Amino acid sequence: MLGLLVDTLLGEGFRLVSTRTVSSEEKVECYTFERNKIPHVLTINDS
Repeated sequence: MLGLLVDTLLGEGFRLVSTRTVSSEEKVECYTFERNKIPHVLTINDS
């Protein structure tokens, strides 16, 4: 299930920033995602 969620986020324009283990006994991991910045294109037509 987690793999599907990660694949979906990556496909929707997010990138994985970091991962860390919160509790190794309870097998808890923390994933941090960031939305990719989409460059804006500015077109100027001087006619």
